[in-house]
Amino acid sequence: MTTETAEAQSNALSMLDMPMATDREAGWAMLRAQGPLAELDGVLFATDPETIREMLANPEIFSSQQAYAALPTPVPWVPLMFDPPDAVRYRRLLAPFFSPGVINRMNDALRAQVRELLTPIAARGHADIVPELAVPYPSQVFLTLMGLPLADRDQLIAWKDAMLGATDPHAQASGIDVAAEVQALLTYLTEQIRSRKGKEGEDLLTRVVNDPSPDALDDTELLGMAFLLVNAGLDTVTSTLALAFEWLAKHPELQRRLAADRSLIPRFVEEVVRLNPVAAFTPRATTRETTLAGRDLPAGTTVLMAWAAANRDPAVYADPTTLDLDREGPHWGFGGGVHRCLGSHLARAELRLVFEEWFAAIPEFRFEDGFEPVMPWPVPLLTMPSVRLVFPTAGA
Repeated sequence: MTTETAEAQSNALSMLDMPMATDREAGWAMLRAQGPLAELDGVLFATDPETIREMLANPEIFSSQQAYAALPTPVPWVPLMFDPPDAVRYRRLLAPFFSPGVINRMNDALRAQVRELLTPIAARGHADIVPELAVPYPSQVFLTLMGLPLADRDQLIAWKDAMLGATDPHAQASGIDVAAEVQALLTYLTEQIRSRKGKEGEDLLTRVVNDPSPDALDDTELLGMAFLLVNAGLDTVTSTLALAFEWLAKHPELQRRLAADRSLIPRFVEEVVRLNPVAAFTPRATTRETTLAGRDLPAGTTVLMAWAAANRDPAVYADPTTLDLDREGPHWGFGGGVHRCLGSHLARAELRLVFEEWFAAIPEFRFEDGFEPVMPWPVPLLTMPSVRLVFPTAGA
């Protein structure tokens, strides 16, 4: 054991020590203060871009497949639970469905869905943004992309919530029968895949099921892909919207700037994602003994890449905890490497459209009297379960 490892273990923190529920900046600062490899509850966290970059560049040493091997799941999540070359093959097959060109062609339909949801909200003058906008909108977009019936939205959301319950202590306490809900989702997806075989269609699921290329997925891979996309597609943009509205409600000067110049919204989206990547920790496991950030790690060591901590590195980002609409350059908000978020272009489009339409209809807003936003912690994905806002109605 090196001196650095011994010091890290003596200074080990608990996840519960991080004040994330009330002060996320203090939580990330606490993690970063331990150096490029922090330790919480016996698990190492890579907190700076250089360390994360080294991990991503060496997937044969820092394995995604091995990191997820112990996760109780009936099907492997494609492509998340695989390393190259399999992960590259899966990405090659799926990436065209999430290209900027494909997303741009969806723009008018996506904007129309935002307006439909916003119209009654703007007329009422108050809303809980999470259940009324942040949950239904990304869910409808995902269903449209996959070719799943919009009438199934609420049921799919319930199944997704149950899946998160497998790793969320708050959900576990609710008494939900996670295994039964997961099986119901698998049955649903199996039937959707079966019904599309030999059929023609423009949606992602139909086209992937009938892909004629050498990269075509078998039935188990198809089910694993659909299973992962449901869980990712129905939650990440929802959580980002919740955290973005929370930020805006705390910064009225930012509201005024975006309302006055909506061309700044794409910059706002990038900064929100940089500061609040909802999938905050992504695991890798060492396949052999190695050294990372000056520390010797035995085979089988789990290291979590802490994207939000890396996005606050002052050596890379000037004034890193500030949302800066003039900031340019890459960030780790969508992850990195071969498993970088496939849906990043779609997520950007969804977020941009929501805020373009929101500020066109509702240029100023604040928290409802007495409302205090609190993020549950610890959780598998950073989120805000409720963001209650009030605002003037049109003509008021």
